[in-house]
Amino acid sequence: MKVQDALNRMQANFRRFVKFMGAAAPTSSVFTRDGVTASVVPATPERSIFNSVTYDAPDAVVAHYDEINHAYHSAQINAWTVWVMPDDSKLAQFLETRGHTFDGAPIAMALDLETTTISAPSELNWKHADDLRSLNAINRKAYGITGAAFEEAFEHGNFPDARFYIAHHEHQPACTLATLDVNGDCGFYLVATLPDARGHGYASQLMSVALGEARARGCTTASLQASPMGYPVYRKLGFLDLGKMSMWERRRQTTR
Repeated sequence: MKVQDALNRMQANFRRFVKFMGAAAPTSSVFTRDGVTASVVPATPERSIFNSVTYDAPDAVVAHYDEINHAYHSAQINAWTVWVMPDDSKLAQFLETRGHTFDGAPIAMALDLETTTISAPSELNWKHADDLRSLNAINRKAYGITGAAFEEAFEHGNFPDARFYIAHHEHQPACTLATLDVNGDCGFYLVATLPDARGHGYASQLMSVALGEARARGCTTASLQASPMGYPVYRKLGFLDLGKMSMWERRRQTTR
C-alpha cells in the first residue's frame, strides 16, 4: 500500500464524511466549490468540529477562501475549521494569516484489508444501530462535550453506505463507531468509549467486527483520522501512520 495512494483514499472518504455532517440535521447544508467541500451546521455555531472544510488540492481553499468564510458568516456560525493534509504547510501558513489558529493534529492512518489478519471477537456484546442518534450520547460523554451538540448536529444518519455499531458494557451501551464505504475504502468515524467502560478493549474489538464486515463487502482498505487517545489502539490493529494532519480553526469574536 503506497502512502500517497492511501492518503488519497483517506481524503476521499473524509470528504464523504464532511458531506455526511452537512446532511445529518434539517438546517445543515454542504458548501461545495471546485475542489472544496465544507459542512455548514448552524445548529452548532460554536463547534468547529461539525463545521469542517476539506479539499482536493490546497490551492482550492486559497482560491475559494472568501466564499467559504462568507458561507459560514451568513449561516451565523462562529467557529469553523480546515483539515490540512500532511505536507500542506503552505496552506496552514495561509490560514494563519487569515486569523485561523492551530486546533489539533490528528494522524492520518490506513490499513490494507487484503493483507491484514483480522480476529473477530467471540464474546463481545455488540449490535448494529439503526441510526446515528444511538451514538450521540456516548460520543458526547466520551469526549466531554457539554450540552446537546451531538444531538443537534446528528439528528439522523440516513446516508448511503453508512453503518453504525454499538458495543455493551454490563448490558448498557458503552462503545460506538460509524463507517462509510467510498470506492473500496472503509472509513471509521465517531469511535468512542464511555470513560467508565475503558480498558476492556471494546473499541478495538468493535473495530475488528466492522473491519471483517468491510472486507466481506469487498473493501480493500480502511482509513481514519486518529486522536492521541485512539492512535495506540489503531496501531495495534495494523493501521499505518500516513502523517500528521492539522486542524486550523477560525473563531469569530461575538459580543454578549
